[in-house]
Amino acid sequence: SFKVFILRSLPEIVNDVFIIFYYFTISFFQKHTQKLCIVTAADESHFDSVCNLLNSLNKYEQDAILVFYDLGLSTSQINFVKDRFSNIEYKRFNFNKYPSFVSKKDSDSKIGSYSWKSIIIKDTLDAYQVNTLWLDAGCMITKKLSLIRLMLNNKGIYIASSVGKIIDWTHISSRTKFGLNEKYLNKKNFASGMVGINPIKEKYTSLIQKWVNFNISLRNNVIDIFLNGKLQK
Repeated sequence: SFKVFILRSLPEIVNDVFIIFYYFTISFFQKHTQKLCIVTAADESHFDSVCNLLNSLNKYEQDAILVFYDLGLSTSQINFVKDRFSNIEYKRFNFNKYPSFVSKKDSDSKIGSYSWKSIIIKDTLDAYQVNTLWLDAGCMITKKLSLIRLMLNNKGIYIASSVGKIIDWTHISSRTKFGLNEKYLNKKNFASGMVGINPIKEKYTSLIQKWVNFNISLRNNVIDIFLNGKLQK
């Protein structure tokens, strides 16, 4: 067996250090910190992974609002979640409110090309009106999310960057469909596995609404297609 290590470039490391220094400096002058709501979701195929995440949240983020959306757990899994994580708010995602493709599984058993994700983030922001952080079921935290809290309080948004650029991960037909300007193709790519939004920052809440609209209106003619090894997303 072997491990794959993803190394960040020197400019990225310098940028990370600057961000950490900047936001921790700001924190010394900050009088009020918003509450944090952390939300995730899973179906039965990601049950073990999401349990690892929920365990880590209970260990390091006990003072956050913790929300779990059921995308299709078995009865025994639902009972386990409710018993083992009684402090976490359990919600069942209502697929009936949305077009049928949102609940449709592809050949890799992925549900709705993740179109439900932006809907859950938007619903959580609306329901709790506090800083909201989405974490994929495969995530696991190893410490309190202090820096993310600071970034959400001050900047208003947090999205984890990924390896590669937009051109590496976005198929040409998707770029055409969205009308993406070519000047952005060599910009850093961001992943949707960790998305944080401050509800009082209107330009970021409107971004989430646009994400929801695209997911519902463009359907799976843009997402959920693998071509030339690149996911159209």
